[in-house]
Amino acid sequence: MIDDIDIRVTLQEHSSPSYRIQIEDKLVYSTDVIYNPNDWIGCDKAALLLHECWDIDDNGKAKHTSLVSLLKSFPMDKFQNILLVHQNPDWTKEDLDTINKKLLGTNIGLASDNTTLII
Repeated sequence: MIDDIDIRVTLQEHSSPSYRIQIEDKLVYSTDVIYNPNDWIGCDKAALLLHECWDIDDNGKAKHTSLVSLLKSFPMDKFQNILLVHQNPDWTKEDLDTINKKLLGTNIGLASDNTTLII
């Protein structure tokens, strides 16, 4: 806790230590992990989740969350908005077009340089 601000740090399943950070009901940072429902036990609802999306489709050997698993399995009811901040640098323009089409009508967006967060 800093002053009256509740900050929680929770271990996530990963090949090396990785932690989810939650700041009250405002912000959750959880990235560099493959989707695991156990990582969300004890996570309260929040205005914004900063997460990752490394692959578009599940490929069976992923170490990161794919867009398909994010859209299919994620606890969307916990977050008002989700911003994908850990992105695959190998995505092509076509990949980005595909991702943006799949995100239409959702509460998920892709972060970009100079993104402003209002929570």
